[in-house]
Amino acid sequence: MTDLDRMLHDLAEHGSRAAGQADPTEIRRAGDARRRRRVFGALAATILAVLLAAATAVGVSTARQAPVQVSPADPPQGQASPSPHHRLADDPLLPGPIGWSGAYDGLKRTEGKAEFLQSCLPSPSDLGADEVEAAGYFGDSEATVNLAALEFATSEDAIAGVAEVIELRDSCYREPYDRDTTVHEPRERSAGDEAWVFALESIPNENNAGSGTSYSGYGIVRTANVVVLAEFSAMGMPVEEKPYGTWSADRLQELVTTAIG
Repeated sequence: MTDLDRMLHDLAEHGSRAAGQADPTEIRRAGDARRRRRVFGALAATILAVLLAAATAVGVSTARQAPVQVSPADPPQGQASPSPHHRLADDPLLPGPIGWSGAYDGLKRTEGKAEFLQSCLPSPSDLGADEVEAAGYFGDSEATVNLAALEFATSEDAIAGVAEVIELRDSCYREPYDRDTTVHEPRERSAGDEAWVFALESIPNENNAGSGTSYSGYGIVRTANVVVLAEFSAMGMPVEEKPYGTWSADRLQELVTTAIG
């Protein structure tokens, strides 16, 4: 290359740079750097997406494998605890003799029908129980005791049976003729899941002079689906707490404890 040619080449290169055009070698280097950054960025994004997906899958799997544990003793929220269910004992009634101090003691057990002496009250066998066991107790006096143990299918059925007996007590009232009948209101006793007592008195009036007063005292006690009905009937009351004392809380508790066994 002559001196003239080198001068012309230098002038052309200087002109190109003056016009703002970059060196081709620098352009290639810049392009390579940009491509490398794009490749590394795409690779990093792919790795991050894979890690996030794996973490999410592990979390879902853990949640599925570890459900909330509910204790068998605790029912699901919003549901009531199931009521216990009892069966009648092999011998669900007091063996006897039973009674009260004085003239009404020593009443001996005799197997009998499940009937109340007062026809105004429902028969225990008509209250819808699945099983009924009954017995009567008699002694030397005129007193009579009837006991009936009833096993219902559910506690709700047993509650309904108790309510029916209590509600029908009012049907025992008789219009005065030769006797004046008093139906005493029921009172609660602290025995079983629920317990009640009520009484009937029949007092002779002037149209029946010389006749005596008759008395019937009733006790009802329930534990879950088991009910015991008790009737005392005599020409007098065996206790001082008239007219409710025949069936005390302790005696009613003894009845239902014996019935369940």
